[in-house]
Amino acid sequence: MAVLLAVQESKVDPTYIYTDNWVTYVCLTSWMAVWCHQDWAIHGRSIWGGPNIWEQLWTFAKTKTLAVGHVDAHTKRQDKATLHNAVADAACRETHCGPVLAQWAHDRSGHGGTQATQEWARTRGIPLTRDEARTAVDHCPRCAELKGQLLQRVIWQCDYIGPFPTEKQQKYFTLGLEGPASSHTAYSGDTC
Repeated sequence: MAVLLAVQESKVDPTYIYTDNWVTYVCLTSWMAVWCHQDWAIHGRSIWGGPNIWEQLWTFAKTKTLAVGHVDAHTKRQDKATLHNAVADAACRETHCGPVLAQWAHDRSGHGGTQATQEWARTRGIPLTRDEARTAVDHCPRCAELKGQLLQRVIWQCDYIGPFPTEKQQKYFTLGLEGPASSHTAYSGDTC
């Protein structure tokens, strides 16, 4: 997000980006070109942060020079790269995060719900409102899939065992310990 903000605000060519996030650095310098040729997906799944951010950065990089560098995070150094990185971090904290960042925070927090998403973001200095976190949870395809599977149960623990040898006729075994009644349910199946 900070990179996109910096690029959108840039009035100079070349635009220099200094990031303390190694993944962001590699995305900008290597992976972005690959993602463009794969329709902004990896093995059919949407890329990290959502394709919109990366498509905008790609468009910018095609029209202007984008110079990217990696810096160590939160150091007391006063060199040019570290100071530029600090400015970008501050700009991101002061800006409305939006749904893409909220969805990313929800994914990274482990799909734990609205409160877990907001807490995960808060501990990392990401200004995420309760409404943004709730919207991310409500629009999460993984959570919708899980909700459909568990709609009629409250499962407190679930264990998957397998694969078993093929002569046992089942490949996997699932044990679920349900909520208040503490009943046990076991399922066996051919697929995970």
